[in-house]
Amino acid sequence: MKIDISNLSVLFDDQIILDDISCHFPKGKFSCLVGENGSGKSTLLRTLTKDIDKFQGSITDLKSSDYSYIPQNIDDPEFLSVQEVVKLGFYQSKICDQDLTLQSHQLLKRFDIEHLESRRFSEISMGQKQRAWLAFALAQDKKVILMDEPLAAVDLQSRKNFYSILNTVSKENRTLVLVTHDLEIAMEFCEHMVHLHQGAISFEGPPKNFLGL
Repeated sequence: MKIDISNLSVLFDDQIILDDISCHFPKGKFSCLVGENGSGKSTLLRTLTKDIDKFQGSITDLKSSDYSYIPQNIDDPEFLSVQEVVKLGFYQSKICDQDLTLQSHQLLKRFDIEHLESRRFSEISMGQKQRAWLAFALAQDKKVILMDEPLAAVDLQSRKNFYSILNTVSKENRTLVLVTHDLEIAMEFCEHMVHLHQGAISFEGPPKNFLGL
């Protein structure tokens, strides 16, 4: 599913956060939305999810059935195991308990954390949590996955591993949009990049073409 943004402006208390921006996130690609803190990245994502509903311009109308959303600083589910969190992603699937356990295990195995499935979610590392949340998102089987700064507290090698995983997930005809300030890793792994600077688009296209500000 392609996401289009056209002449989008967002204001808070008469302060311009996004200033007449137009860009797109291509279908079936891993896209990164990059820029410094305060550039409007999270605001754009929250507008796409309808968390912000006052704006000018037009955006692709994403329905809740179209996308999975992993927000920034998501709270740990209390008292749940890693596998129980992933199982929650199947909430709309009509599958028996045996298949539910099998499919959640397979998703965790895909991301090399199946050995943690019985551990309490709050006890695993930040990088492992992000893999589990991605498994949760894939369990929902939606064509668009939106993520807001999921790796801010994760070490460099774990971030690179996670970006590599996202690249493989997009090959399944899923549209991935990741908000990040991690410009160098985004350029290494993503297929499409949108750079925001002070609420305006400063670059859009293949990351290899980005020349900086």
